[in-house]
Amino acid sequence: MKKVITKMLALTALVLFGAGNVNGQTYHAITDGEYIELSQTNIEASDWITYDAANYSSRTKCNEAGATIPNLSKTDRYVTLYISGCESFTIQADGNNSPRYLTYSINDGTAIQTAAWPNNCNEQTFSTENTGDIKLVIAGVNGSVYLSGITFFAPSAPAISSFQVPYGDGEYIAATIDNENSTISAELPYGTDLTNIEPVITLQGTAKSYSPTGAQNFSSPVEYSIFASEDASGEALKTYTVTLTTEQTASTDATLSSITINGTAIEGFDANTTEYSVVLPYSATMPVVAATTTDVAASIATITQPTSLPATVTITVTAGDGTTTKTYTVNISMETAPKVLKEAVYSNGFKAFIKQSVTNGDGTTDDSQGTVTAYYLAGTTAPTVSAENLTCESGSAAIDEEGNIVVTGEDNTTKIFTVNVEAVEPQAASSATITFDGTETWIKNGYGYDSSKGWKFSKNVEESSNRRISEGKTRIYFFVGACKEVTLTTASGITSDRDITVAVNNVNIPDITTAPKTPGSITIPVNSTSPAMIEIVSAQTSGDGGFSSISIAPNSTTGLQQVAISSISFNGKQILNPEGLQVSVFDATGRMVINSNNTAISLSQGAYIVKAAQSTLKVIVAE
Repeated sequence: MKKVITKMLALTALVLFGAGNVNGQTYHAITDGEYIELSQTNIEASDWITYDAANYSSRTKCNEAGATIPNLSKTDRYVTLYISGCESFTIQADGNNSPRYLTYSINDGTAIQTAAWPNNCNEQTFSTENTGDIKLVIAGVNGSVYLSGITFFAPSAPAISSFQVPYGDGEYIAATIDNENSTISAELPYGTDLTNIEPVITLQGTAKSYSPTGAQNFSSPVEYSIFASEDASGEALKTYTVTLTTEQTASTDATLSSITINGTAIEGFDANTTEYSVVLPYSATMPVVAATTTDVAASIATITQPTSLPATVTITVTAGDGTTTKTYTVNISMETAPKVLKEAVYSNGFKAFIKQSVTNGDGTTDDSQGTVTAYYLAGTTAPTVSAENLTCESGSAAIDEEGNIVVTGEDNTTKIFTVNVEAVEPQAASSATITFDGTETWIKNGYGYDSSKGWKFSKNVEESSNRRISEGKTRIYFFVGACKEVTLTTASGITSDRDITVAVNNVNIPDITTAPKTPGSITIPVNSTSPAMIEIVSAQTSGDGGFSSISIAPNSTTGLQQVAISSISFNGKQILNPEGLQVSVFDATGRMVINSNNTAISLSQGAYIVKAAQSTLKVIVAE
């Protein structure tokens, strides 16, 4: 049972648990199985744990009460614990879907990196190799791991913890150890020679050696003693009587205790169930099947490994009597290769929202097909996407005759993504501020509206379990009418600045890189005499951002234009030409001053005629 140190317990640690004071530093004497939740309250009440109070975070996955616990995200974030009498300790922490690590060091020795900490609450156990006074430092590496608590273990009592008896070709039988009565016993298969057996022995606690060593004659019981010295000298700590016997008749047990595929046991295996069907995740390599007999005297003929799938693997077991047999059958198939469409960028710069599956009418999920959705300004030409602007996480992508996107996996199976391209009526400029309520049809993103975070955007991290980027959760598109600028106000639930990128009609606005925390806002220059698409994309790997309202300032730029050139706009200083059309610009005298296909063409003050296609032109007066 865990012993949780509350604030009161921490304050009275000297009385309850005992503590030493070395050179002014208190060392906490642990009790076996003692647990401390590393909450801010517990740490700050302790004289044997230190941590920077600025780096606590509220986390509920390991701590149901939502305690504020250490966030170890880099090497300069660490918890230091001064303890004594600890042989091993178990760290309880919450990591992430992507690999995150911790390190630990003993008495300022080399920092040892742990295994990766998965998302949700997990545990890993480590040895101190020093039961005296210990300075234990647990630090972050790169990426947040939330340290929930630690369980401490005292040295175990001196004993033989394992007594393995060799049998057959590299196999061992584990003897039964009764520490209370100091006996060890095992029954070996029928016909085993007891006169020359060398067991493999493991000690625990303060036991360092045992006697006798080497092969022994177990035709009668043999006594084994354990010692605190390395050379089996001095007084014995404990003496065991070891009795080995053999079965009186040959075993008829022909069952298996497990069947594994690529090292993983078949789920729901039962020794009396002889047929199984297993569907494996897609892999370019063939699976390897292995099995273990229940009785060490039983044997398995060679397992014929599959060379293609689907395949049926049979495992025949022969019992120790040489005649009794049992056959197990495993039918193995493999899922089709994954076909994940990661990105589809349309000709107007819109990065489509991609769903890797569809929901059927009965609410079930169909992974055999997906959807791609893109948006554009109403009144302009519908954008298109080419195969060159499709990116796959796995497989390759093409566009079929019907305009659908087809992704082909490594196994040549295909998945069709149905394409939907929708026109959006822009929100007209007005002197009034618009407070969002989630009904805005001219705002598009894959994350949605929240009463606290407004129209929100997530961290810019793609995971198989949460495809934020491909689904459009990391970006927001605002479709607005001709205007001078827009001002977006940060929602009330955003407590820290968020790194972002901003583009107007697919042209980056380099001066805006941050959406400030509440209260705050950003003003984006548009300066367009035609409707515009504003894109805001998260540029950081943690946390959500969001906006609660917008002001769309009317345009002060004067001008006369024919709207036949739908892909070209003017922002007051530049002609925006995202499709790279050949553009000719004439001054007020009719002299051609520019002939270019640049995506952004700068103009000085004056009046211009812009021609980009036969019989189509725009007349613009720049401020």
